[in-house]
Amino acid sequence: MVESLKILLVEDDAFVRLILTESLQDSGFAVTTDSDGKEAIERLQGGFQPDIVITDMRMANVQGAAVIMFAKINRPEMPVIAMSGGGMTEATDTLTLAKKAGADRIFEKPIDINALEKAILELTSPAA
Repeated sequence: MVESLKILLVEDDAFVRLILTESLQDSGFAVTTDSDGKEAIERLQGGFQPDIVITDMRMANVQGAAVIMFAKINRPEMPVIAMSGGGMTEATDTLTLAKKAGADRIFEKPIDINALEKAILELTSPAA
């Protein structure tokens, strides 16, 4: 059920974070946000239990790959979606790294919100 799904969204760009948060909340998801990987890891260490993590890959302080690895080491069953908006080659390389770090799905920015929501539902469904 969408209303009960808790998302941890990690994005350093305030505009992108706001747009994604509002879009996901409008669809009924409960969204908690952090502006970098350090904050996200601290939140997870503090006991926050999201159903899924969506993280940018390139951020100040702690990068998205560290968020993915931390999440997968501590809760291997929790799905993680990675996103990157670097240049064409850079985004591809960054998202390849995301897959190697354990991301379940990857998206290049700008993100198709409908495709993102579909991925969230697929990854958090009991049959996933």
